[in-house]
Amino acid sequence: LPTAILRPFVLIFGFDRLRSLTFSAISVIPRVADIVLFLFLFVCFFSVFGVFIFRDNVLISSAEESHQYFNTFEGSFISLFILFTSANNPDVMLPAYRDKRAFVIFFSVFIVVSIFFISNLILANVFDAYRQVISIQARDFQRNRLRAFRSAFKLLLRHREHEEEEEEKKEKKKK
Repeated sequence: LPTAILRPFVLIFGFDRLRSLTFSAISVIPRVADIVLFLFLFVCFFSVFGVFIFRDNVLISSAEESHQYFNTFEGSFISLFILFTSANNPDVMLPAYRDKRAFVIFFSVFIVVSIFFISNLILANVFDAYRQVISIQARDFQRNRLRAFRSAFKLLLRHREHEEEEEEKKEKKKK
């Protein structure tokens, strides 16, 4: 069991490219935290609103079906977050849609804003932050490469000067 926990770390630290990619991905997380927080608040708002609308038997006659998705805040949050991933797309809204077709407005607004706006915003923010991290790494790589070339050139120059001094000493000894 303890070795199973360490396997991903062995894999990550065993390959340079994978380690670099992992550290790049981790450094992107703080830059996208505000958008993820916005998604969390958006889903929380719609969860509270969904519990308020769908929990009471007054609004929906098929209460047993609506209770499985919007009975509590936690259940509502999980259902709407899964709806954000579009994994349970028709299942969540069908009980409410069967009773009152006007409830499609609630789900349509949630889906349009979350999937077409927030998910694209998250993707664009992650891509931009990752691009910035990669450009910083590329700049550092070029800077280190230039330093290495300069150091190598200086060493070659010193070596050449040292060889020229040795040749001059040999010529002086011959004379």
